[in-house]
Amino acid sequence: MGSEPRRDFPLPLRVDLRRPDGTTTVEYAVNISPSGLCLHLKDFLSEGDRIRVEFTLPPSGPTVRADASVVWVSCPEAEAEEGRLSEIGVQFGNLEDRVRRELAEYASQPINRRR
Repeated sequence: MGSEPRRDFPLPLRVDLRRPDGTTTVEYAVNISPSGLCLHLKDFLSEGDRIRVEFTLPPSGPTVRADASVVWVSCPEAEAEEGRLSEIGVQFGNLEDRVRRELAEYASQPINRRR
């Protein structure tokens, strides 16, 4: 994930996340790259957990569905239990080349912010 383009979202991006136990939650991504996402979670996940994510890139697509792995966690489980959001790094596992190229193009675009 090192030298790839990465784009921060001006507003967090909604991500439907299927957890290892099969339950689905709505979480929010704060940035994206061709190989993964950074998510803020209400409930803890551990490094190495296998998950499934689905999201639509703004403004109108494409919709991305991917198996993924948690590759880093910034908030220890004890802190997450105290109500603090957990931040995790997610690495995509099975993206088509076309989708990965679209993510790279999207991540390389500057964010147009009005001042």
